[in-house]
Amino acid sequence: MRTIRILPLLAAILFAVPGCSEVDNLLPEVTRGAVNVEGEWMLSYPANEGAHTETRLTFGAGGSYSSEILWIGFYGLPADEVTGYLRTKGQYRMDGDRLMLRITRAEGWQKYAVGPNPSVSTPVPTWWEHGTLEVRGDKLVHTYVSAPADREETFTEVYQRDQ
Repeated sequence: MRTIRILPLLAAILFAVPGCSEVDNLLPEVTRGAVNVEGEWMLSYPANEGAHTETRLTFGAGGSYSSEILWIGFYGLPADEVTGYLRTKGQYRMDGDRLMLRITRAEGWQKYAVGPNPSVSTPVPTWWEHGTLEVRGDKLVHTYVSAPADREETFTEVYQRDQ
């Protein structure tokens, strides 16, 4: 069975989902001024054959940050069975609308992993820019540039505020 390699691709997959090219037409007007992203935000999107991925971002008071990405129903398993996860902890700060992250801990688990499972790493705690954020009503719009296959590509994700 194929194994999804989680931790070596942390920076590349932390927020990776299919882009949406017409986000501006689907959302309320952007809230102007300082971007306050505190709270929990959720994004769920389908994968293949009934599987899906759920991503939860938590921006806490005082700059705490955590994320959890769940892969659910992969490998032909039931649609409600978690088959892998990636959890990160660290800090965040906003520079205008730019998101700056410093990941201090990452943990990944895969149902059919070979080797240490779960796998835990302590990345070098360096601040790195990860795109821009806008709050539009109860939506968080995250836009960033990634370089799959050695060419830059812009992605946009829309998270729902988790009540």
